[in-house]
Amino acid sequence: TNIDGVNAELRRLFPEAWRKICLLREQGVSSLDPAYQELVARVVPDLEWVDPWNHPPLSREGGFEEAVYRSIVGPDPEWVVEGTLRGYDPVPRLREIQAPTLVLTGRYDRLTPPEVADEIHEALAPGRRSFHVFERSAHRPWVEQPDDYFDVVGAFLAKAS
Repeated sequence: TNIDGVNAELRRLFPEAWRKICLLREQGVSSLDPAYQELVARVVPDLEWVDPWNHPPLSREGGFEEAVYRSIVGPDPEWVVEGTLRGYDPVPRLREIQAPTLVLTGRYDRLTPPEVADEIHEALAPGRRSFHVFERSAHRPWVEQPDDYFDVVGAFLAKAS
């Protein structure tokens, strides 16, 4: 799952933080516990950018709605999906989508990697699907490559209408 991929990246790139995460897990701490979230908040943002030290600012107004997230994915979402999304797999039904569909991804997205976007693209009906990889972006191509992003989206919308 995508959760496993994020955890693999944390383990690979931040072994010292991963050890602390594993210690928390051994103590029965869930991934929504403030101690867990504080630890992860220090390292996950580095997975969101091509260059974690030099990227455009991103407003975080409104913040994180834990109650909503918990209802959707459950009380321990970084390990297992138990909320309303439990067992949900949209991939088998993607071919039923009749509208033109654009799938976008950043080449260096370590949270939702290009292989996930490619799986979605391949599950859509041929002839109604488009796929684009932003070569200098990670999780937020609209921030890292805004001109390219809006050109691609604008061209898709113009063609689809």
